[in-house]
Amino acid sequence: MARPTQLRQTHEVVAAFEGQRDPLFEERANLLYDYRQYLRFARNRSFDQWTRDASKILMRTIAKSLRQNEREIKKRARLLERYKSEASSKQRSA
Repeated sequence: MARPTQLRQTHEVVAAFEGQRDPLFEERANLLYDYRQYLRFARNRSFDQWTRDASKILMRTIAKSLRQNEREIKKRARLLERYKSEASSKQRSA
């Protein structure tokens, strides 16, 4: 038997996720900041070639992490939607 608090808690977690108050969104923001920073280094001609090349390598690594982070965000969104529907179903059957 589902408790009303379970449904309420599920809605609170989903609302927090939709409001981007989740560690995954913080990680994405940090990765985007790092990517932009290294992009500025890669484009800056006042740096030597080694620094620019190293920045490009780091940008590729960060881009890969960003893609992985996006997959994790989508996976979490699907999971939360499932939890929400299960909690609603339990609430109706109670």
